[in-house]
Amino acid sequence: MIGRIVDEFRPSRVIEDNDRAAYLSTENPRFRRAWASRARRRRLAALSAAVSAASVPLLAAAVALPSQVSLLFALAFAVAAFASAVLATRLNKATRMSLPYRLLDERQRAERDRSVRFGHRGTTVLLFAGLLAAGAPSFLPGEPVFPAVLALPLLWTLIIAHTSLPALHAAWTQPDEVVDDPDA
Repeated sequence: MIGRIVDEFRPSRVIEDNDRAAYLSTENPRFRRAWASRARRRRLAALSAAVSAASVPLLAAAVALPSQVSLLFALAFAVAAFASAVLATRLNKATRMSLPYRLLDERQRAERDRSVRFGHRGTTVLLFAGLLAAGAPSFLPGEPVFPAVLALPLLWTLIIAHTSLPALHAAWTQPDEVVDDPDA
């Protein structure tokens, strides 16, 4: 009796159940048919990138403007950030980036590895650009000043890039999927 109860609450069993739920949700035939087309995934990727990019100036305005106007921009940023998160979640499912690595086959693992490498390279480029932007004023004559209002938008841009570039790359490069016809 006690052994059975312990087996039911074993962490590995919970992880396996979560993996199974994620796999069944992502590999649902109806969902796979909806995102089998490369063109649809590319449209979703473009929309996700546009909404994420639009959130950066909204955050910058929320930080830089006076408090009454800032509240409106903060609200607009919150809406854009929420929409960005929803689209990123959808994109991760469409490209199978949300699945654990161990549930993927060899081709899917190779595609994911390529996309993750692309994402890390993109994040590295943005980090280097941020380093140059923050460090450039110290080489100019006078007192070095980095505008504090740019710090939060810069960090937000880095977070967005690091979390979304692999899925954006995967959505853009994965070929059309062959979906089984349920009527056949």
